[in-house]
Amino acid sequence: MRKIIFLVIGLTMAMGVEARSMREIWTSLPDSLLPYVDRNHRLEMVEFIDMNLNGDVDNLFGGKSEMDTITTDYIGLTLSQSSSMQIKRLPVAGGDSLLCVVKTYLGPAAESEVIFYHQDWTPASVMLSLDSAGTARWMPRLLVKPDTMSEEHFVHYKTFISPYIVGARLSPDDDNLELRLSLPMPVREEKQALEAMTPSFSLRWDAEKQNFCAE
Repeated sequence: MRKIIFLVIGLTMAMGVEARSMREIWTSLPDSLLPYVDRNHRLEMVEFIDMNLNGDVDNLFGGKSEMDTITTDYIGLTLSQSSSMQIKRLPVAGGDSLLCVVKTYLGPAAESEVIFYHQDWTPASVMLSLDSAGTARWMPRLLVKPDTMSEEHFVHYKTFISPYIVGARLSPDDDNLELRLSLPMPVREEKQALEAMTPSFSLRWDAEKQNFCAE
């Protein structure tokens, strides 16, 4: 009998964690992880979205922060003119979902970091580094020579995007993570060639491996 009681309690607790809405997850985010917007302003963002208004609030750095999108498993935010944030709830086989957070810094070239949390905002053990060492295995798909481009021109244009900086984007529509090499403000004559050399590349979330994987 005691085992049954403990089992019921455990299942109830697990269901309670899994049943948390993205609104609850958003408002429970610790201020230390998002110094731009305190809890009261995060609540206001959600209320504005519910009223079909712009979800923008005054942030603690004197600018504006805006909630662009909120769904049952995704939140997209513009934190400032120079940074954005996305949160995606991702399934885990046989366990509670994880939260994937992508923070992007919009300098001359967009640079992203990917961090994983449990639903109570404690850090998860999942790691995905977007530095040069972490993205080296995907570089053949992030930097390609178009069929119409000569090898000489390809080598020449590569000098405009060194060092390699990777931007990342989550999607409200699927569980993929899109990666792309960032271009540091190329001049007009070079932009078309550089964009052709740097196609986007998606990693698929694997609920069994609990990480993003290449197709």
